[in-house]
Amino acid sequence: MKLDGGIIKNVKVFMDEIEKIKKINLPSWDEIPNAGLYMTEVINFIEKTIKDLFIGEDNPISPAMINNYVKLSYIKEPINKKYYREHIGQIIVIFVYKQVLSIDYIAKAVKIEVEYFEVKEVYDDFVEIFSRCRDFLFKDKDRTLIDLKFKDKHEKGMYFLTISLLSNLYTRIRLEKR
Repeated sequence: MKLDGGIIKNVKVFMDEIEKIKKINLPSWDEIPNAGLYMTEVINFIEKTIKDLFIGEDNPISPAMINNYVKLSYIKEPINKKYYREHIGQIIVIFVYKQVLSIDYIAKAVKIEVEYFEVKEVYDDFVEIFSRCRDFLFKDKDRTLIDLKFKDKHEKGMYFLTISLLSNLYTRIRLEKR
């Protein structure tokens, strides 16, 4: 059976997108700038950091979106128009998970988390769980079973949310790149 050039091209594009997801490394807490960034700098940092998570979207993040999240108290107000590590970390979490949850649910989850844990701890858990789920789902092509052990309900919820995100991305790549 001879494959048509278009099919081969689509398969290559699909595999290239999957490779991008495999290589996504969210910044650690310490890698997030804390010097105070203006809006355009925040957007540049976030786009550079998580651009491969936005399949088929030209402008996944805009000043209007961030301003709206501030107005709705989903993230704290900038200090003298500057955003610091805590702001940027919250924005990253929102923009990653808004693909699978409404902003209201994300804001509620973040609020609950920071009531019980330090923002750094919540963010570090988010990055660790994202990395583990990414590896479980994409690094081993022969994997047919995901065997996860959870410390508590909090961690279980984070894993399920992240698996939903990555499953969503995989499906979107399949549909966009056909």
